[in-house]
Amino acid sequence: MNLKTAKEVIEELQVTMESHMSSEEKMKLEVWLKEYYIDELIKKKVPMNSDC
Repeated sequence: MNLKTAKEVIEELQVTMESHMSSEEKMKLEVWLKEYYIDELIKKKVPMNSDC
């Protein structure tokens, strides 16, 4: 996954969804998107088979 593309998609999603969501829904979406983005960063930096 290209992380720059993921970030752009997140920004576009936030703009698109803002007009159709309550503030609580926006907050939940933002938290979920950040968690997903962080997970993707971790996957790129830490191989699944590594012994940590």
